[in-house]
Amino acid sequence: IFKRLHPHAYLASFLDAEPSVREDGRSSFDFRSVDIVTGSISTALGSCTVRLGQTTIVAGVTAEIGRIESQTYDPEKRKDRGWIVPSLDLSPICSPRFKSGPPSEEAQVLTSRIINLLDSSNPVDLTTLSIQEGEAAWCLYIDLVCLSYDGGVLDACMLAIAGALSDTTIPAARWDPEEMTVVCSAKATDRQRLHIRNVPLVSSFDIYKTHLLSDCSAFESALASSHIAICLSTTMDER
Repeated sequence: IFKRLHPHAYLASFLDAEPSVREDGRSSFDFRSVDIVTGSISTALGSCTVRLGQTTIVAGVTAEIGRIESQTYDPEKRKDRGWIVPSLDLSPICSPRFKSGPPSEEAQVLTSRIINLLDSSNPVDLTTLSIQEGEAAWCLYIDLVCLSYDGGVLDACMLAIAGALSDTTIPAARWDPEEMTVVCSAKATDRQRLHIRNVPLVSSFDIYKTHLLSDCSAFESALASSHIAICLSTTMDER
């Protein structure tokens, strides 16, 4: 009851104590435990489930073949590249704070941040998604679904994206110049793994009064005055 009626006083009673401790027993700079499972969705080309504390994110990768001229107003700029399109679903299933219907403002903001992080870090060599320069390329859709919401969603999403992309294989495809279309192999043995160049990882911090807190829960984050997200790219060995 005290937590619901006086959330600031409740949180301060932990952080201002000696020694300072958080509600769940962590110190200010402790991160929650992480569990990562790849290949969790059999119907996706690649998938990953990440549990960060009580936050759970599932990522699934699907693909379709796109025509270059239909995907960009500047064909010359991206004529030899494919695309990666992420989306995030925050539904009432993960938290009562979200409602059914169009994407919430938080979901749109987080999706925009994810797009910016992927564009700036380039985890996948997009030229490897090209099937025929100037004609066709793979478009990878990364669908992120939050099953349980307790803060650190951006951190968990980027982990899930990294895991899903590393688990993804795409069918071998070639351009048929006579039919002016793409022909894909149905053989599972012909599937190709993505060329993962680096993995963008995010660590989030929140400022509450004079306290800098890492990997905040939803309760802590809602009371914080400022939020900081640090993204680092880790180079991966070729697989």
